[in-house]
Amino acid sequence: MSVSDQLKAAVEKAEAKGETRYKIAQESRVDYTVLVRFLEQGTSIRLQTVDRLCDYLGLELRPKPAGRK
Repeated sequence: MSVSDQLKAAVEKAEAKGETRYKIAQESRVDYTVLVRFLEQGTSIRLQTVDRLCDYLGLELRPKPAGRK
Protein backbone atom coordinates (compact mmCIF):
# COMPACT_ATOMS: atom_id res chain seq x y z
CA MET A 1 0.00 0.00 0.00
CA SER A 2 1.44 3.38 -0.98
CA VAL A 3 1.99 6.24 1.44
CA SER A 4 -0.80 8.16 -0.30
CA ASP A 5 -3.21 5.25 0.14
CA GLN A 6 -2.30 4.93 3.81
CA LEU A 7 -2.79 8.65 4.36
CA LYS A 8 -6.18 8.57 2.63
CA ALA A 9 -7.22 5.56 4.73
CA ALA A 10 -6.21 7.38 7.91
CA VAL A 11 -8.32 10.40 6.95
CA GLU A 12 -11.28 8.10 6.19
CA LYS A 13 -10.81 6.44 9.59
CA ALA A 14 -10.84 9.84 11.29
CA GLU A 15 -14.00 10.75 9.36
CA ALA A 16 -15.63 7.51 10.48
CA LYS A 17 -14.95 8.58 14.05
CA GLY A 18 -16.87 11.80 13.42
CA GLU A 19 -14.15 14.25 12.39
CA THR A 20 -14.95 16.39 9.40
CA ARG A 21 -12.53 17.13 6.58
CA TYR A 22 -12.80 20.79 7.52
CA LYS A 23 -11.71 20.04 11.12
CA ILE A 24 -8.84 17.85 9.91
CA ALA A 25 -7.67 20.61 7.57
CA GLN A 26 -7.96 23.33 10.22
CA GLU A 27 -6.23 21.43 13.01
CA SER A 28 -3.44 20.10 10.78
CA ARG A 29 -2.89 23.54 9.17
CA VAL A 30 -3.58 22.16 5.69
CA ASP A 31 -5.61 24.13 3.17
CA TYR A 32 -9.07 22.57 2.94
CA THR A 33 -9.16 22.60 -0.87
CA VAL A 34 -5.75 20.89 -1.03
CA LEU A 35 -7.02 18.15 1.29
CA VAL A 36 -10.22 17.62 -0.69
CA ARG A 37 -8.41 17.52 -4.04
CA PHE A 38 -5.93 14.99 -2.65
CA LEU A 39 -8.71 12.77 -1.30
CA GLU A 40 -11.16 13.01 -4.18
CA GLN A 41 -9.05 13.63 -7.26
CA GLY A 42 -5.74 12.07 -6.28
CA THR A 43 -3.75 15.24 -6.85
CA SER A 44 -0.27 15.29 -5.40
CA ILE A 45 0.52 17.20 -2.23
CA ARG A 46 3.73 18.69 -0.91
CA LEU A 47 5.85 16.82 1.57
CA GLN A 48 5.19 19.55 4.14
CA THR A 49 1.47 18.84 3.80
CA VAL A 50 2.09 15.11 4.22
CA ASP A 51 4.10 15.87 7.36
CA ARG A 52 1.32 18.02 8.81
CA LEU A 53 -1.36 15.43 8.11
CA CYS A 54 0.77 12.61 9.51
CA ASP A 55 1.46 14.58 12.67
CA TYR A 56 -2.24 15.27 13.14
CA LEU A 57 -3.30 11.69 12.38
CA GLY A 58 -0.51 10.08 14.42
CA LEU A 59 1.23 8.41 11.49
CA GLU A 60 4.91 7.84 10.82
CA LEU A 61 6.93 6.35 8.00
CA ARG A 62 8.72 3.09 8.86
CA PRO A 63 10.74 0.61 6.82
CA LYS A 64 9.04 -2.60 5.76
CA PRO A 65 10.22 -5.80 7.43
CA ALA A 66 13.12 -7.50 5.64
CA GLY A 67 12.18 -9.65 2.69
CA ARG A 68 9.15 -7.62 1.59
CA LYS A 69 9.16 -5.31 -1.41
